[in-house]
Amino acid sequence: MKRTKAQEKLQNTNIYHPYVQFSTLYDVKQFLLTHLDFITLFTFLIFAVYLNSLSGKYISDDIVAMNFVANNNWLESIKEGRYYYAVYKTIYTIFRGESGPFHLLSIFGHTLATIFGFIFVSQYFSKKIAMLATLIFALHPINTEAVSWISGNIYITDAIILFISITLNNLYSKSTNFWYYILMLCLFSVPVILGLNVRSLAIIPCLIVVDIFFNKKKINWQFIFKYIPYLIISSIVLLKNSLYAVNRITELNYATPDGEKTNYFYQLIYSIYNPLELLIFPKKLALYHEGNFGGTSHIPIMATITILLFIYIFINLRIDKLKAGLILFALSSFCFALSPIQIAWYYADRYLYITTLVFGILLAQWLTKLEGTLRLKNLAVITTIIILGIYAGRIYIRNLDWRDSKSIWEANVKTHPLSSRSFNNLGDVYLKEGDVSKSLSAFKKAIEINPYYSDAYHNLGATQIQIGDYEEAKKNLEQAFFLNKNLYICLMLRQ
Repeated sequence: MKRTKAQEKLQNTNIYHPYVQFSTLYDVKQFLLTHLDFITLFTFLIFAVYLNSLSGKYISDDIVAMNFVANNNWLESIKEGRYYYAVYKTIYTIFRGESGPFHLLSIFGHTLATIFGFIFVSQYFSKKIAMLATLIFALHPINTEAVSWISGNIYITDAIILFISITLNNLYSKSTNFWYYILMLCLFSVPVILGLNVRSLAIIPCLIVVDIFFNKKKINWQFIFKYIPYLIISSIVLLKNSLYAVNRITELNYATPDGEKTNYFYQLIYSIYNPLELLIFPKKLALYHEGNFGGTSHIPIMATITILLFIYIFINLRIDKLKAGLILFALSSFCFALSPIQIAWYYADRYLYITTLVFGILLAQWLTKLEGTLRLKNLAVITTIIILGIYAGRIYIRNLDWRDSKSIWEANVKTHPLSSRSFNNLGDVYLKEGDVSKSLSAFKKAIEINPYYSDAYHNLGATQIQIGDYEEAKKNLEQAFFLNKNLYICLMLRQ
């Protein structure tokens, strides 16, 4: 673990020279102890910027999850295959339904992910790159959705599993200690045991990319046999979640505005360009990114940037595999959003949780190179500090949006005024507050944006029944059932 002065000089001048190489878990432990001051620094920063998220209420999917937790016992959670709900039940019971402890758990999780992310990056890049990238990952505003939204913390869990697995994989390669491999498999099995969703399977392509492009492993029979158990576990997950997957595809089909249902090429460029824009300029953060598909004028820009990105990857496959690997690693982390069959939203802030670490690496590399070119000492560090200050302010403001359902949906319609789902959900909030007028307006706006949105027709009709407008209610409920036969309740309500 100790480095000579010559080695220190080399690793500071060469951004690709690994800062550290582990042979045993003891080495990892010593690395953490050696960098306790740095870990303390970013832990403090994380808790400081996310402190105002502790008062956030349950929002959207949180409400559904907590209703299940509140109305069912531990045994019911296990029967349903939602083992992590049993954990939620324990926390919910101890703290009497308060949301604060769940938010605190997410902040702890993000801190752990940052620690293991630092270990991961340090094995492939210089000390300076590793530290700057880690700080950018810790405070990137995109991550507020994974940290401040309770239902988003599954992406933090996936990141922790992935970063630990990469380190264990490296230890296994160097020591051939089979227990490291067994531990990797056990970690990957966590999503299966906890009953998490199929998006956790994105861990597999990420590990494969690291092996091929970071570790420069050859694809041979030994390589293939190594990943066969992963494929078996994946098959179990897919079989276990097959019904969920079918329902999810159907749900997305009904919820996606007709204007955003398009061919795969447009979907692909949309799902790559927009996350890239959001990583660089994290201004329009939203729970639902929709209504901004771009139109014909924006498509050439999205297509050009996407094609240039793939050209960059292709060129670096021969010149610099690590550069190509970084981009492929980022794309692999949200590959479910790039599927030809829509099994997820085209993109979401929480999908980019792991990607922000790659962005941090690339930004740190660029700043370090610029520092060397301009011969301005500490330019990279000073610039990063300024960026972190901007990020901290953005996180604080974004956490105000996560206070409750009303604030998040009102914020969403400001950044995405053509989001039909946001207006529909806002209508629900207004109705619960007793503001029927605003509720009706919100539901009508959702339908105006997406005339095929069955849920909005259903909610509008149900609300019109409450105010005695039975004629209009019947029309809207019939339209809801026509668009979505699963809304059979409409048949009862219209009578």
